[in-house]
Amino acid sequence: MKKLASIIAAAAMACILAFTAVACSKSDPTEAYVGSWDLSEITGAEGISSDDMALMESMGLYIVLELNQDGTAVLDMVGERVSGTWSAESETEATITFDGAPVTATLQDGKLSFTADGESMVFVPCTHNGVHETSLDGLGADGQGNDEGDSGAAAGGSSDGNSVTINGETYNNVTQYNDVIIDDEYCTVEVVLKGTDWANDPGYLLLFTNNSNEPINIVSDDSTWYVNGVENPPYFYHYLEPGEQGYNFMYFIDLDGIDDLNGGATGEFEITNMYTEILSEYTLSLA
Repeated sequence: MKKLASIIAAAAMACILAFTAVACSKSDPTEAYVGSWDLSEITGAEGISSDDMALMESMGLYIVLELNQDGTAVLDMVGERVSGTWSAESETEATITFDGAPVTATLQDGKLSFTADGESMVFVPCTHNGVHETSLDGLGADGQGNDEGDSGAAAGGSSDGNSVTINGETYNNVTQYNDVIIDDEYCTVEVVLKGTDWANDPGYLLLFTNNSNEPINIVSDDSTWYVNGVENPPYFYHYLEPGEQGYNFMYFIDLDGIDDLNGGATGEFEITNMYTEILSEYTLSLA
């Protein structure tokens, strides 16, 4: 009997030790963060309410934070992407770094939140396809390429005033171009159309391709942009990984409507690497 009791006690102790080992071995906290997260709200001086974010999403406009298994991060702001890194510190905290500036993100109740530049941002699990696709839907590609090199000009397109949807975004008062105006070792630039976006801001939809072997930033030189002879800087920025394509709607918020672009727009943009070294500069002339 004593021998049996010893066996039972030893078995019980083995179970306790096994349970303790399991309890003490923590699961990988990374799994709780990996995936796509939709921005649902911003609070602060430049805050955006959850209702406003819902309105944007109803029009196919998303701001998505992508946290990948390999520790890379992508912030996709309606098709404009910024790359960074991240690491899980625990099951409730992670460090996310963009442009060399780390922030501490908190995971609670299925929501990921952090504060940057005085603005508090809340992300929820993504309910669509994650980072924006770069496919052309509902618009033919019948235009021909023209000038190559460090300058480009879009010829007059066909104007039918129709609406088209590209990459989940609808453009109105459309003049179709599909003209490749720049094609070199750094990038290819295609002027897809001229039109107005969901906010009725007029501008040009450009399709960029990174032809280089390193990530690039495409940035406008605001002081060089003129519309109808009047200085008017556009909203214009894009980040691309090597070989990646991406759309950018270059819009002018100080114009009243599409008719204000009848005289065209001219200006310059530059391509930089991740160290902000200028790789190339271009002049655009858009009809």
